[in-house]
Amino acid sequence: SVVLLREAGAVVAATRERAGAFDLPLDLARYPEIRAALERRAPVVVSDALADPLLAPVRELVERAEVRSVLVQPLIHDGEGLGALFCHARRRTEAFGPAEVELAGCVAAVLAAVLAGPVCGQRRGRAKALEHAQLESAYLERYTELVEANRRLKELLRFKDEVLGVCSHDLRGPLNVLLGHGRLLAEAELGKQDAASVQAILRQGRRLVELVEDLLDRSRGDGGQLTLEPDEVDLARVCRELAAEQEIIGAERGVSIAVEVPDALELIGDRVKVRHVVQNLLDHAIAHAREGGHVRLVAQRLERPDGEIARVSISDDGPALGADQLPCLFERHGRGGSAPGLAICRELVELHGGEVFADNPPAGGVCLSFTLPADESKLPGERLHPEPRKRVLVVED
Repeated sequence: SVVLLREAGAVVAATRERAGAFDLPLDLARYPEIRAALERRAPVVVSDALADPLLAPVRELVERAEVRSVLVQPLIHDGEGLGALFCHARRRTEAFGPAEVELAGCVAAVLAAVLAGPVCGQRRGRAKALEHAQLESAYLERYTELVEANRRLKELLRFKDEVLGVCSHDLRGPLNVLLGHGRLLAEAELGKQDAASVQAILRQGRRLVELVEDLLDRSRGDGGQLTLEPDEVDLARVCRELAAEQEIIGAERGVSIAVEVPDALELIGDRVKVRHVVQNLLDHAIAHAREGGHVRLVAQRLERPDGEIARVSISDDGPALGADQLPCLFERHGRGGSAPGLAICRELVELHGGEVFADNPPAGGVCLSFTLPADESKLPGERLHPEPRKRVLVVED
């Protein structure tokens, strides 16, 4: 008989005593000789079944079956027990000698080799199914985590937008009141010192409004929502106006501002965003110039093979930067903690189809530059706002 080990238990796969019968359940508890052969990984020979102590627990069954000699040869493949070849003789002791044992060993080796394919294949199939189930479980767990993380991220982004909306509204209200009354004071007849103070108040009020706009621009930039509102912009005038407004800030540190711009430098761009870029670069230069030093602002029109461009360069006379620091200056983390402002400058310039640069001039310090296309056709069309939005100044009192 051929006995095979299955997951559900042992079965008789084939037997001479019941021809045509397959996979008959077998209770190994009633066959200690088969258990012994599988455990020892060696053949078991019982010369006298009625006298051998191995079969003592099942002596009564042996007597009823009239079995006197037993030979069990385990089916082993790659060290794994697949089953056993079970032979017995009735009414004859010492039926299995060395020759029979050797023959049974050869037959068992062939059977094990033949059976190893489907048995191992079934086990590999079960192992693959288990691995697939584990991977699927891990995937579902990871997917659930990602869904939850995405939900939390959306909540945080919504909360951020709400905070920015509230902050911009709450800040704009008092600032607009300040600017409104400041303009009224500026129209009144004041002494020279008082007029200068009012102008300083107006400049800083406008600066605070720009900071609020900067905050909103950063938010829109992070969300990919920035668009352009193109209009005619005189870049030379923008540079002169901002330099004049920043003179009082530079004077606090003894920093002078030299402006070298043509009478006019016309281009098409978003006026607010262009001013924002020049303002931030100018602020950066004043902050990093040496005490009593100077800042130089240069604007010019240049010819390039792909068309005319406008270039603005703002340099300070402060400490120079290493070659490895310059490429990172317009990133989120850069020189002196000012990188977020420079990062939004890069985004605004690139939104216009321009470029930003940073280098160390031979005279020392750092020079920050940007270019903008002078030709309207060079503006990225997909980022243009369809209709220029009107700006309304709301004064609350």
